Amino acid sequence: MPKLREWKTLYQTDREWLRIKRDGSEPTLEVADEVGTYEDEDGYDQPVFLLHEFEVERKKLVPDPSDPRKIYLVPEGYEPSWPHPLSSYEEWFGDEESLEEVARSTGTTPLELAQAFTSPDPKVRAGAYMAVADHFGLDNFDNYPRKIKEPELNERWS
Repeated sequence: MPKLREWKTLYQTDREWLRIKRDGSEPTLEVADEVGTYEDEDGYDQPVFLLHEFEVERKKLVPDPSDPRKIYLVPEGYEPSWPHPLSSYEEWFGDEESLEEVARSTGTTPLELAQAFTSPDPKVRAGAYMAVADHFGLDNFDNYPRKIKEPELNERWS
């Protein structure tokens, strides 16, 4: 009985298996019989994944000093010395009731939740963000982002 073909699976898509040649060259859909029993089958080279350009934005949350239950979305480099007052920026939840809803759903107070967003402890800050994401859904987490292309993002983060 002849041996079956052998290949290394790289990952699976919903349509086909992508395989990588044993010599380390580009991933391919070409099936090569390493045992030598069968002839090679036709195929074509295809990259493992395509890097799509997407738009992202970086903002930070700043609580209002006069009412820490109000949190504003400001550009990442925001400084209090900028000419526009903090209240001229978009309020993150749109209204105070939204922050209270999130706080109630997580068993905390609006003030404690607002303070968690500026906590020096990253675990506490992450918990505050996840509370909002869990309450409103991750798809609604940031609905008005400043849009930049991926190359610009790479430049900013490098």
